[in-house]
Amino acid sequence: QDSGNERQQRTLEKYAKQKAKESGWEFIRGSNTECIRMDGSEIQIAIPFVSQVKEQPQKIREYIGRLTMYRLLAKHQGLEGKIRFEILSPKIPDVLKEMVEEINNV
Repeated sequence: QDSGNERQQRTLEKYAKQKAKESGWEFIRGSNTECIRMDGSEIQIAIPFVSQVKEQPQKIREYIGRLTMYRLLAKHQGLEGKIRFEILSPKIPDVLKEMVEEINNV
């Protein structure tokens, strides 16, 4: 019996694996679901998003928390303002799309 969480985890890994195959992209060290690409002075981080409808608000909060953590880590390393996030998902909730755009434009 496959739990929903295991299925979601495999889906997250699948999206990230596809991204990691693109030119310049690689997995973030220690992660099998998050990818990074360093392009001159800009850092791009791609993180997959998967959620069931009923858990979507919680998953969105966790996702935004992860982006905030990466932004703070970048700031502490003097990379503030040079980091952009990409959502890996075939169906991105509008509210998440808007939040990530806002975070990218800080």
